[in-house]
Amino acid sequence: MARYWVINASPLIALAKVSQIHLVTELSDELIIPNGVIEEINCGPLDDPARLWVKNEAPKFVQKISIIDPIVAKWDLGLGESHVLTWAHHNRYV
Repeated sequence: MARYWVINASPLIALAKVSQIHLVTELSDELIIPNGVIEEINCGPLDDPARLWVKNEAPKFVQKISIIDPIVAKWDLGLGESHVLTWAHHNRYV
């Protein structure tokens, strides 16, 4: 069974800061980064390691989430978290 990872901003930021971001692509069969997560990371400092990784490596992993699932929207989370949970809710059987 394939291991799909849909990932939020915090793990990407933390792993990039300790130079271990390569783990997300090495340990997953397919990495999914919702566009809301990218937007959150891009709000960080220009020299932030996660922001640099997102600019150079992440485009091939980005999936656009256009609408936040109404169930998830009720939780009033940030954009990245809402996109991650929306993707997971709609793809729970892949």
